[in-house]
Amino acid sequence: MKRFIFSVILLLATFQLFAQIGGIQYQAVILDNDNPTPNGQLNYLADKELIVRFTIKDKNDKIEYQEEHKTKTDAFGLLSATIGRGTITAESPMHSREIFFDDGTKLVDEGRDFIEISWDGTQKVLTVEVSLDRTLQNFKEIDKQELSFVPYAFHKDITAFGTMDIEGTTNLNNNLTVRRKSPVNLSGTLTVEKETQLEGQLNVNADTQFNDYVVINNEREGDEEEAYSLVVEGKDQGMLIKIDEQTSGDYNYITFDGYSRIRSETSANFGSISGKTVADAASDPEYIFTNVLYVGNLTTQIIASVLALIETPLSAGTTFIEIMKLIALGVEILGYNAFALTDIGVSYNSAWGDYAEWLERADVNEQITFGEIVGVHDGKISKNIEGAEQILVISKAPIVLGNIPKSEEEVELGEKVAFMGQVPVWVEGVVKQGDYIVAKGDGIAMAVSYDNLTIEMMPKIIGKAWHSNILPEKKLVLTVVGLETNEWQKLMQKNTQLINALEQEMQDLDNKIKSSNQRLFDVYLKHKAENGVKE
Repeated sequence: MKRFIFSVILLLATFQLFAQIGGIQYQAVILDNDNPTPNGQLNYLADKELIVRFTIKDKNDKIEYQEEHKTKTDAFGLLSATIGRGTITAESPMHSREIFFDDGTKLVDEGRDFIEISWDGTQKVLTVEVSLDRTLQNFKEIDKQELSFVPYAFHKDITAFGTMDIEGTTNLNNNLTVRRKSPVNLSGTLTVEKETQLEGQLNVNADTQFNDYVVINNEREGDEEEAYSLVVEGKDQGMLIKIDEQTSGDYNYITFDGYSRIRSETSANFGSISGKTVADAASDPEYIFTNVLYVGNLTTQIIASVLALIETPLSAGTTFIEIMKLIALGVEILGYNAFALTDIGVSYNSAWGDYAEWLERADVNEQITFGEIVGVHDGKISKNIEGAEQILVISKAPIVLGNIPKSEEEVELGEKVAFMGQVPVWVEGVVKQGDYIVAKGDGIAMAVSYDNLTIEMMPKIIGKAWHSNILPEKKLVLTVVGLETNEWQKLMQKNTQLINALEQEMQDLDNKIKSSNQRLFDVYLKHKAENGVKE
């Protein structure tokens, strides 16, 4: 019977090699005890077909994995095999692992493969057995040793219990997934070079700085807080926007973009909250023009003061008055510049131009929509305009909205009513720019030219049309409302002219009657004289 021993075992499991072969490289030299050399040394067991069995056991001597390789030694008795690429035996137990997903579900994966071994940091022991007879399979143990951390540290499934400290740089060449909603703490700087996608909530408990473009896309709808793309909560303050003071030109703190159906635009800038720097205020044409006027006035006043000083003594009243005027003008110039360059403020810009207030509906069930005409009765609105204290129009998107109730339930009981500015109004009939928009009833208005305006229409005037529209059917017409107009004055002037004309005609008629009476009287006197008629 042949006896054999191993002379060298090489466990090659460096990171690079492990990544290339997907297992643990095992090599051993098999020597033949039965056929020594003439000088008594053992010969290599060359070109021998055999079976080698690898068994990995846990610290309790329980098999975790077992496989066999039918292989052959080379001419120098070298045995080579890759643990993880052999034939798995029935003794190799079934392994199971749980795969957790973000939605809370899990999948149980089972198998006997080498990759299913749980490398959890506990002791692993490798046993190597060899059978020189492939038929009888009489295995002899030739090697047994504990596996250190190195051979399996780079396995793709590693379970670590407790704290894992990594002193050097760690490169992740594939996905990193943290399951079971476990927290991840980073005490240093996190640099992400490409796109980052967060599927869940992001909580930031410290100062955060964004140095580039940020887009928040919220597809939720409704009036609840979750439907807002950005919610800013603060104990005392809300949100502070800082702009570089060196920035020149107009700049917008907040800009609102969207789609405008009324203005027939595919996209529109609905408005912005903007401001100006001191440099912008100083380069404003109005500021420059005003200072040019001040310089001219100042020059004129200096000349007047000098002339008064030359012509009269200093104590004279004229000289004193001119000098006081000069001082007063200088103070006015300084005051204007101080105001113009410090009170630059913030401007609220809107594509819509009306100022509105919320008013309650007289009938909470009445359907009223934007652009419709309403009458105000005792502070409540209705589409009934007869006997109304005021006739107004419902606003679509006011730049300023006042009198808003505190609760959402109360808001639903009323409408936004335009008091001043530009607002779309539902109008029937042809409209020409400059026509008066007059309420007809049932929320609709009509366009009336100045020549066709009557006294009865005056109380029902909503405003003036700023656009023309030749379509006869009902449509929205941009109308200026609430601004003081002179239609009453014009109508009064027109009526006054008519009255004056009538008075003149009456005066002319009276003069004609008087002239006719005088002529009749003269004829009568002549007739008496000619016919000797006595009184």
